[in-house]
Amino acid sequence: MAVVKLADGTYRVDDRIFPDADEAIAYDGLRNAGTESPVEVPEDSPQPVVVAARSGFSLWWLVLIIPAGLFLLVFAIGALSGPPSERQIERLAIELCWKEHSSKAQDPGTQQFIAGSCKMMESEFRAKYGVDP
Repeated sequence: MAVVKLADGTYRVDDRIFPDADEAIAYDGLRNAGTESPVEVPEDSPQPVVVAARSGFSLWWLVLIIPAGLFLLVFAIGALSGPPSERQIERLAIELCWKEHSSKAQDPGTQQFIAGSCKMMESEFRAKYGVDP
């Protein structure tokens, strides 16, 4: 129900009578916002009473949405430019192993040991990923 002006100069909201239109409007706004108590305004109040209207948008959503959005943005950038994958690291390790094997500075026994290690790394790679390195 809206604010109704009566013939005697008072205002009515539901079954309550208010001497002042501002009090009736404030009560009507509070009643629609979910509370039943009217705003009490002292007669000798030096400051005008301002009752804020309830808006449909709350600022506390910004407190949640902005940090979450920034986190997702940083996460996406990190995912795109992140470190190499485990598969890439293992391929590079096998490549480095074979380069070390082909080095002329190694004696034949060491070269044989390195070749065995490289072959073992390749077989583990094939077993793990199902493809040749």
